[in-house]
Amino acid sequence: MTNAGSYEDEVKPVRGDLFLDKLFGWLSLVLALVVLGTAIARLFKPDDLQWLESVRIVLIVLGIAGCWLATLSTVKAFRTVIALYFIRTVGAFAIYPWVGGPRYFGSEILFDLVVIGYALIRIKALKKAL
Repeated sequence: MTNAGSYEDEVKPVRGDLFLDKLFGWLSLVLALVVLGTAIARLFKPDDLQWLESVRIVLIVLGIAGCWLATLSTVKAFRTVIALYFIRTVGAFAIYPWVGGPRYFGSEILFDLVVIGYALIRIKALKKAL
C-alpha cells in the first residue's frame, strides 16, 4: 500500500546538530535583519553621532555574514564565524562609551561571546565526526 500524496519516501533525515546550526543561524540572521533596518532608519535621523550608526551597521553586516556561515556547518565556516565575531566584539568594546552602556554591553557583546563559544564547540564536534 502506498501513501497517496505523501512525501515520506522523499524526505531525507537531517542530523540534529546540522539542523540546530541551520535553525539558530537563520533565526539569528532574520533577527539581525530587523536590527539592521532599525540602524539604517536611525542613520537618517539628524544626530551628532552619525558615525556611530555607520559603525553599528558594519558590525551588524558582519554578524549577518557570520550567521549565514554558521548555517553551512563546516569547520572552515565556523573558523570564519569566530574571526567575524571577534571583530564584532572588538568593535562593540570600541564604541561602548557612546552606545548606552551596560544595556548595549549585555545584548551585543554577550551575544558575540555566545556565538564564539558555540562556534568553538561546533568545531570540536565536527572534527570528532570526521
